[in-house]
Parts: sequence; structure tokens; C-alpha cells
Amino acid sequence: MTWSSVEPPRAILDAAGIEPTDVVLLTWRVPIWQVVRDGMTAILRTTPIDALFSVEDLRWQHRVQLLLVDRGVRVPVPIPVFDRDTAAVEKGCAWEVLLTFRAARWPGKPSQRFTRWAR
Repeated sequence: MTWSSVEPPRAILDAAGIEPTDVVLLTWRVPIWQVVRDGMTAILRTTPIDALFSVEDLRWQHRVQLLLVDRGVRVPVPIPVFDRDTAAVEKGCAWEVLLTFRAARWPGKPSQRFTRWAR
């Protein structure tokens, strides 16, 4: 399988409010996509769910990432685009949308910062 033929499921794009025309596959070891939502560039990423990884594990990771961001650590910021949740499940995979630390530079706490993403 070549990654150039991989597309995220339409259900995930719809749930996140991302138009298919705003999705670009990035060259990486695993499929990740650059996406645009509300005029902001972010990353859409997926991880297979198995016995060692669940969507709850991903949500826990997101809580830790937000704590680190509040302390000034530069990490990717999970965005609650899936019906005010930072993770979704589709076809046996957990999905997330992240802002890179470069894109996340504005004042306020994460709960204030990303309110407009959670509709």
C-alpha cells in the first residue's frame, strides 16, 4: 500500500468540520494530513486501536498535553473538534486533530483558546 492513496474517512472529516478539499497528505512514515479548519492549519492523525492502545489512552494523552501547554511546554495541542471531544473512533482507529506549537501562540488558557473549535 502506498500512502499517496490513503484518505481519511469522510465521517471523520464531517465530524471535525473539515472539507475534503482542505486535506493534504503529508510525507511521513505513517499517514498524517495537513488540514484547514476555520482558517487555521492543523494536523489530522490516526492511530490503530488494539490491545495496547485505546481511544481512552489518547484522551488521557490529550489531557497531559494540555497541562503541559498551560505550563509553557511546546507540544502539539489537541483540538476538541469531534463534538467537543479531542478524539473520535472510526474503522478501528482513533483520530485526533492537533495544532502544532507554532500555530498555538495566542493568549488565554486552552479552555478559552479553543472554544471556537468546539461547536
